[in-house]
Amino acid sequence: MKEYKENPLRTLARSDKWQALYNASKEIHGIRLFYNKVDFTPLQLAFLKWLEIYNFLYTEKSLGNEMVDDKVIEDEILCDAFLLWYSKNKNEKDKYKQQKKNTTQELDGMELPTIKFV
Repeated sequence: MKEYKENPLRTLARSDKWQALYNASKEIHGIRLFYNKVDFTPLQLAFLKWLEIYNFLYTEKSLGNEMVDDKVIEDEILCDAFLLWYSKNKNEKDKYKQQKKNTTQELDGMELPTIKFV
């Protein structure tokens, strides 16, 4: 079996230090993660993407999502699998909500079917 090498950007992005800096920079606009304010390099953009992803995962964990634990966060393959599952599951929920919204309308707390003429 081929050995899997971890992505160093992901390792940094999930670290407590960078997560704390990232959260602080969102709340306090004087805190910058990089020397430059604009024109981020592709490497910086990739790092910001992973910071946001791991921030999402830590938030899900703190909200009690049973699917996200330290093992999922630390293992990049499990993390990718969860993100793929979440993305597909979220899209299905969004489609269902949109379909339900399109086929019913709420009137005084009662749901009535909408008639569509084609």
